[in-house]
Amino acid sequence: MRKERNVDLAKWSGPKRPYDLVKELVVALLVVTVLSVGLAAIFSSPDEPAVTLQEWANKAPGDFVTTTVGELAGTTISAAYGAPYNNASEGLKLGPLK
Repeated sequence: MRKERNVDLAKWSGPKRPYDLVKELVVALLVVTVLSVGLAAIFSSPDEPAVTLQEWANKAPGDFVTTTVGELAGTTISAAYGAPYNNASEGLKLGPLK
C-alpha cells in the first residue's frame, strides 16, 4: 500500500522574503489621509455665514411674518411634520419604521 502525501501539511521549501505588515498599514493610512484631506480641500462646502432670524425679519418682513404666522397656526408644510417636532400626529413613517 502506497502512502499518499498530504499536500496541506507539507513544509514550504520555496523562497522566503520579509514582509512588514506595520509598514504597509502606515503607508495605507498615509494614503487614505492624504486623499481625504485633498478631496476635502477640493470639494469642501463654501463658508457662508448663516442667516439669522433678525436678518430675515429685517430684509423681508412680509415673508417673515407670513411664515411665522403659518407655523404658529399649523398650516405650513413643516408644521405638520409631527413628532418629534410637535404633537400634531404620530410622526413620520416609512413602512414599518417610525
